[in-house]
Amino acid sequence: MRGYATPEWMNLLGCTFRIDPEYFRRHLGFLQLYELFDMPGLPSASTNFVSLPLVTNATRGSGIGDDGMTAGVDLSRAREDVNMKIGMHLRQLERNSGMGQSIIRKIHVHSTKYYSVEQELSISIEPKSGGWIAIIWLDCGIDVLEKQLREWLALPTTSQPLPHDLLPVFQFREKNAAKVDDSAPDGRRPSYPLRRDTSGHHVRRSPGGAVAQSANLLHSHYGQTLDPMIVQTDAFYAVSELFAFSAYSESHFLNLLGLTIDSERHPPLDKMSASLANLEATRNMLEEHIRKQEATIAAIQSRGSSTWPRATNADHIKIVNDKVKTLLLDWNHLLTRSQNMRAQCMDSTNLLMNQAMLAEAQRSISQAQGLARLTLLAFFFVPLSFTTSFFGMNFSEIIDDHGPKLSVYVWFAVSVPLFAVSLSFLFWGHITTYLAQKGI
Repeated sequence: MRGYATPEWMNLLGCTFRIDPEYFRRHLGFLQLYELFDMPGLPSASTNFVSLPLVTNATRGSGIGDDGMTAGVDLSRAREDVNMKIGMHLRQLERNSGMGQSIIRKIHVHSTKYYSVEQELSISIEPKSGGWIAIIWLDCGIDVLEKQLREWLALPTTSQPLPHDLLPVFQFREKNAAKVDDSAPDGRRPSYPLRRDTSGHHVRRSPGGAVAQSANLLHSHYGQTLDPMIVQTDAFYAVSELFAFSAYSESHFLNLLGLTIDSERHPPLDKMSASLANLEATRNMLEEHIRKQEATIAAIQSRGSSTWPRATNADHIKIVNDKVKTLLLDWNHLLTRSQNMRAQCMDSTNLLMNQAMLAEAQRSISQAQGLARLTLLAFFFVPLSFTTSFFGMNFSEIIDDHGPKLSVYVWFAVSVPLFAVSLSFLFWGHITTYLAQKGI
């Protein structure tokens, strides 16, 4: 299944294939009218259901040669706006959506150019007529996301709509580059030659004008690397390509996050707060995906569930075990990498905070030095100002109209000793040190 399913359609599928209603409830958990705090559930309650993350990186509006990664860009408003629109989208799905509309759970804004669309894929294995069936539900629908993404991620600084491209998820297959495969529908191929639109931007479009999404091609290419005989007997092996595709999408996502972290390491001083906010947002993304990766690794280790059919032929078991080892290798690598990137985010955050405190300390030192110079001037001028004011007073104790006239040397005779005493207080530390060195 792809995209949103109406209640009537879910009821038909559930009755036909005896699907546990909990499977539908978990995939559409965002439709709950109020929070029940029951999800995520315990592992024992999820043995027959597996959810995998599907992340599609996307780009908007910039031409080739512009990586869109500028340190210290304030993206908080853009993130708040897109989160609000995603919330409205999820709440309105039940009322305003037709069959097959894409479900977008989150959009992560990384820069003015790059963002990521987060969706999910749910798997359930059900027994039927002595065999089994696999129910695969993708959030990716049959609609075109371009118009919706343009509305949600519009830049207020642009006078015209910018092109949006969903970037393909590349999967490595040995010696596959020289092969030609024309089985995919032309309108949904993941990549096409670049061209310029009317605004001069480089864009990648399919002949039908739709934004290609790699996850939407899974149904047309699925099973090409699997042995049909083993697929019939081992349920986990049958869905293993989904685990592999999810791993590649996670890898692409982490590559983009790595670029984001690197770009925020050395921001200008006046943009340091924005860089700290961007690093914090990136760390939160990594925290969330670490939890998903741990859950996926647990699902691979248990091969989905103990109730899922498994191969019994020795040769088939060896092939399945090799597939499990390969998936565990990839997902453990993703988990380790995510944890390292989370630590890198925290280190970069601490470094920027230390740099900010150092800059503040330097400003304080500079201000203190200015104050010290002002204090030094005060030590020079205050005694002189005092004696000048003192002798400028018109009182009889110093002089009267019939008494002697004091000469100006009297002012110097008083000011110089007073000035010397003032300087001794100013340099008292140096004087005591000097006397101690001389043994006096």
